[in-house]
Amino acid sequence: MKKYENQIPTSLDMNLKSMISMMKDSVTSKNIRRPSGPIQVEKFVEGTASHPRVTWFGHSAFRLELEGKRLFFDPMLGNRPSPVSWAGTKRFRTNLLIEPEAFPSIDAIVISHDHYDHLDYPSIRRLKDKTQRFIVPLGVRRCLMNWGCSFRKNY
Repeated sequence: MKKYENQIPTSLDMNLKSMISMMKDSVTSKNIRRPSGPIQVEKFVEGTASHPRVTWFGHSAFRLELEGKRLFFDPMLGNRPSPVSWAGTKRFRTNLLIEPEAFPSIDAIVISHDHYDHLDYPSIRRLKDKTQRFIVPLGVRRCLMNWGCSFRKNY
């Protein structure tokens, strides 16, 4: 069985004081987590960039164009980075730069880790036929196959 191991010891212990502080911050500091005004958005223009280009789609999602390749990282394109559609913080801007169905082909979709706000089921379903390859951590391949991603593609 393959597995990854942290090279640096990392404690995941959280004491009661830390938990109370984290809960207090999540309730009382909501106003500093929102932009003070509308986020300016430029029109999405497709093309072959002669230099590296990054396009941010909000939350964790961004597209990198590099050396003629198009890589899409952590495609969270839903309205909320949440495991359920009715709870959680809404996207600051509801309309996307470009709808997933209008994306040109993607050379690879890269998933950094298996959390609902980085491995978003509806986003993957909308993009799965646009890519040649998924680059994912251990254990995510099975999830993608269960979501209808083809066995013929390289994971």
